[in-house]
Amino acid sequence: MRSNLPTFLVGSDWRIVSIDTQIADWLGMSVPNATEQLCYEAIDAHNLDGSPFCRPECPLLAAFADKEIVDAVVRLGPCSRKELRVKVHYAILDRPLRILHSMAPVEEQESFHSILTRRQSDIIAKLERGFSHGQIAEQCHIAASTVETHLKRMRYMLDCHSDRELVTWYREHK
Repeated sequence: MRSNLPTFLVGSDWRIVSIDTQIADWLGMSVPNATEQLCYEAIDAHNLDGSPFCRPECPLLAAFADKEIVDAVVRLGPCSRKELRVKVHYAILDRPLRILHSMAPVEEQESFHSILTRRQSDIIAKLERGFSHGQIAEQCHIAASTVETHLKRMRYMLDCHSDRELVTWYREHK
């Protein structure tokens, strides 16, 4: 399988089978040192809210079993050379079970569509049009607290400190 993005492949025993030089470099490792390590120990990725992304119970595999879509943006660190935000794309291969991960630094992404989920994009678009948090919740058929959670995560992910800064970021990237 070919990809334009750097990739790494994890086997059914959660060990890295192969890894591109670029990802190994991001992690501050050589390819031979990264290969055969447990993926969740080598990658040390965290969701933008601080919770671990890679862990013994793989969130990608759990989402696949539940037929959910995972559209993750995670932070690599603190073991990596620098904290780096990456978007993770994945493919689950069976017989034998393997998970192919592709990573792209968020800074290299061209538009907000590649950074934000559809729900987050919808919320920020409504915020730009002047809707209140309550109105957004009503239109999206979600709780106001869910809107608050999405906005909090977007502010953290995009290093914005207010709704006004989020709207400014959105206008610059749409």
